[in-house]
Amino acid sequence: MPLKQTKIVATIGPASEKTDIIKELIIGGATIFRFNLKHNTWQWHNLAIKTVRETAKNLGISVGIMVDVPRSDYNIGEIVDFDILALSYLKTAMEIDHLRELYTKKGLKPIIIAKIENKRALENLDKIISAADGVMVARGDLGEAISFKELAYYQKIIINQCRKQLKPVIVATEMLLSMVTNKTPTRTEATDVANAVYDGTDAVMLSQETAMGNHPGICVKTMAEIVSFADKTVATNNIIPELKALNDELFITAAEIVNKSKGQIKGVVVTTKSGRSGFKMASFRVRVPVIAVSDSQKVLNGLNLGYGVVPVKDKQYQPEKLFKKGDSILLIHGQNWLEAGSTNTISIVTV
Repeated sequence: MPLKQTKIVATIGPASEKTDIIKELIIGGATIFRFNLKHNTWQWHNLAIKTVRETAKNLGISVGIMVDVPRSDYNIGEIVDFDILALSYLKTAMEIDHLRELYTKKGLKPIIIAKIENKRALENLDKIISAADGVMVARGDLGEAISFKELAYYQKIIINQCRKQLKPVIVATEMLLSMVTNKTPTRTEATDVANAVYDGTDAVMLSQETAMGNHPGICVKTMAEIVSFADKTVATNNIIPELKALNDELFITAAEIVNKSKGQIKGVVVTTKSGRSGFKMASFRVRVPVIAVSDSQKVLNGLNLGYGVVPVKDKQYQPEKLFKKGDSILLIHGQNWLEAGSTNTISIVTV
């Protein structure tokens, strides 16, 4: 099956709110759609989110909705449909804990992405990554908070630390900025996007390029071409994870089995209740599809962020449609299929 590895986040704005443009972005390769709540009205956001959902459904494609909030006490109760919360300007892990508690009380369990944008966040990086479900290297504000000469260094540090903690990471801001007006990127921009892939990011993000630019569809298509080539040529960067849970050893073992199989194992299937197991497996960058099976559509939507992850609804999981007859696949699951916190088993089966 075709493998989409590094994912693309596209910000929706006035330039991309129409159905035909959103369709172009999805077909072009965007898997997560970002909405910055600092701009536009609640009504606009809800209508645009609905348009994205309906367009993706009509195409038969799963996409994720990420909303960007300015602080941990920001009430987005008027936004009715989202999968991922990106928290801006945080300084400590406690802000993530507060945000998680706030939405747990509402009966919601969104994936929480911590945006690293200031020196305090860098000082508390390990704890922030541990508390969050994933991280964004928000290079715009971060680049103003630290010296310009330090930015590339911290991008690599943040990505490495996220992978060690088995968390997804996004690289964002001004990746193809000249394409706000132009139809082709600069060589520097193309190199920047590719280097983010070579650094080990899960996803790259477009902001003004798709929200306000003249060529949102071309921007996504161009970024997809760059990351596709980079994915094919990137060297596997092995990690030594900081084990946070006993069953993390399962994912280490699974990655070793796949890497030593010399191409015999064609995919990894992992069951997940919260999405966490899917992201953990993605952190090892195995060069085969990671099929994440869940009974929660919102979890599946959010998993579109994970490197090489293919989200599949539990009732639609049919290995014979995902792989060829005779293919060997590796399963990671619990004794009870899709029971939260029960992941304890690795097995190899033949389709």
